[in-house]
Amino acid sequence: MPRHGKPIYEVTVNGRSRWCVRASIRRGGQRKQLVKTFDTYEEAEKFYAKTRLGAAVPRSRDTFKQWTEIWLQRKRDEECRENTLYGYEIDLIRPLDAFGSARIQEVTAEMIQDVVREMRDEGLARRTSAKMLTTVRSVFDLAQRKGVVQFNPALEVAPMGRPAKERDALTANELEKLRKAIVGDPWEACWMLTLAGLRRSELLGLCWSDFNARTGELVINKGRVPRGGVGKPKTARGYRVLPLDRERIDLLVALQAWQEEVFGADQAIDGLIVLNEFGRPMRPEEWTARWRKLCKDTRGVRDDHTLHAARHSTVTFMRNAGVPDHIVAAWHGHDEVVMRRTYSHVHSQEMRSAGSALSFGGSPPPKPKAPRRNRRPKPA
Repeated sequence: MPRHGKPIYEVTVNGRSRWCVRASIRRGGQRKQLVKTFDTYEEAEKFYAKTRLGAAVPRSRDTFKQWTEIWLQRKRDEECRENTLYGYEIDLIRPLDAFGSARIQEVTAEMIQDVVREMRDEGLARRTSAKMLTTVRSVFDLAQRKGVVQFNPALEVAPMGRPAKERDALTANELEKLRKAIVGDPWEACWMLTLAGLRRSELLGLCWSDFNARTGELVINKGRVPRGGVGKPKTARGYRVLPLDRERIDLLVALQAWQEEVFGADQAIDGLIVLNEFGRPMRPEEWTARWRKLCKDTRGVRDDHTLHAARHSTVTFMRNAGVPDHIVAAWHGHDEVVMRRTYSHVHSQEMRSAGSALSFGGSPPPKPKAPRRNRRPKPA
């Protein structure tokens, strides 16, 4: 007989007295039977209370790998960008190697923490392990919502690793030197679009049909990424029309005429704007490598600038020039708040100018002259 009307029974196992719980729970629209044995009645009663609260889950043989596949398929069904999916797959490589074959209910916070420590010992940035943890937490969130796991073990794990390198922007002097270095370069027009703040994916996805030589307008409506080819822009704000200056218009017109002469009229009408020496689409990693070489070969320019530094530079210089933030954000296809937080930089010259206003010591400032008083005319 169950004690106190609860489905808790005393049983004998190998000559020992134990307590068995038989409870029914509903998961996924179906009712499932749970049977579990405990050493004491108090433990059995606590477990039964969990079943009444909906906090208990039935035992499952599903592995962590199986749930990553379910999670990734959901992302595909949501029409997630192919390049973003690729990033998720990269995030899951180490967790799958460590405990992919383990039952998802048996994955512990300590197992996930071990993966984070390995990433730290490999010299990876803290931001990399944080990104991995975000993806793993999302997999467990899905399994928890489906009643397969009781809690999310990844929530207890903190990212580790070296501090991320702070993103910087080119100075005005560096931009001037780069501008001189690309004069006469076969990709001068393309470099000028990079220095106008276009994302790499946006630049490499541009077609001549997106450029109106008469109005000077450049339509940004797609992006080209290492995996997935040409697709939608990175964000909804990425769709925009940029009115180019006269210098960039002339450079693009000259490049279009050259491509028509070398590669034919069809290329100059609908083809991609950025091609390599062989007339093939420029690969994203190839454009990044060319940027590194450009910075390295240009005297007076630091050779550790990332390609994204050019985008940071245009935001910074536009804001310093007094362009309103909402217009700067619209030009770059970005959220205004994120743009202000992430993409603005202060250079040492500007800091010195600001610091000069705080010169409390040294020579005192000149005293203001007393205003001249109107003298009364002398009596005749």
